[in-house]
Amino acid sequence: MADSTKPRILIVDDRADSIQIMARGLAPEFAAEFALSGKQALAKLATGDLPDLILLDVVMPDMDGYEVCRQLKAEPRTRDIPVILITASNDLEDEMSAMLALVADATDFIHKPVNPQVLRQRVRTQVLLRERERELVRLQAEINQLRAQLAASRANPVSPDASTPPTQPAGQA
Repeated sequence: MADSTKPRILIVDDRADSIQIMARGLAPEFAAEFALSGKQALAKLATGDLPDLILLDVVMPDMDGYEVCRQLKAEPRTRDIPVILITASNDLEDEMSAMLALVADATDFIHKPVNPQVLRQRVRTQVLLRERERELVRLQAEINQLRAQLAASRANPVSPDASTPPTQPAGQA
């Protein structure tokens, strides 16, 4: 059972060995879950608790990672989940991979073979950014609520009770 206090990371890759390498690289700081295809990931994300971040392989049968990412970003339920694309492209394809990742609205991308320290740091950074974003949204909602209360109190000032004499400042009689 995953530790509920750890950030949850969904690893989507059609290769079990890649999933294991990434899961080991994330342990023990993160709780890893997995899906073996883009379709399986989308089905898993349609219901239930959402992960804090998704690691998404680019090259998979049936549906590539770019398409999965586009579909995630098109859905209100999943659009705010950070997605890091994992690519095995060579140096000649690096710029194209970066461009496609940006077009698909991924937050970052990492090259295979995955360096566990780089993976952990990139995941840590994106999870922290997401936590801060959630906190900002919460604080903005609180500010908006306080503004609404202030506006309501200004629109309907409390009139003094006629049966209670006004108070005088201390020292005055």
